[in-house]
Amino acid sequence: MDFSISNLLIAGVGAVGSGVLAGISDATKKMVAEKFTQLKDKVLQKYSTHEALANTLGGLQVAPDSKDLGESLHKCAKELDLDSDPDLQPFAKELFDALEKEPQGAHYLNSVVGNYSARDVGNNSTAGSYNTHADNGSNINIVKINT
Repeated sequence: MDFSISNLLIAGVGAVGSGVLAGISDATKKMVAEKFTQLKDKVLQKYSTHEALANTLGGLQVAPDSKDLGESLHKCAKELDLDSDPDLQPFAKELFDALEKEPQGAHYLNSVVGNYSARDVGNNSTAGSYNTHADNGSNINIVKINT
């Protein structure tokens, strides 16, 4: 799967809180919200002693477009190695699948990934390929490689 837990949490916060999924069925909106809540709750349950993570997730729910909070979430995710946590993977996959199911969700997820993954190339601990779209409509493929 080509995603990170922190990107999915950021996408989930934005999708649930900003109305980015306007125009899709209420059932799909509800499913995305449920899958986001399940992933968020699992992360907070498992890492309940990590105060910065809890504060960052709470802050993102109030200000879903905050770049600083997004960066803080990525920092926490790296520190805790959330992407390698097998307990989180099923919840992450379900949210990813729910977002990818709808064109608006897929586009939004790609824009979140594009906003954050470019900063991590070359100094990350996981490999993956992320596709996103530039403002001019062209496709960008960002590849992360372990070094």
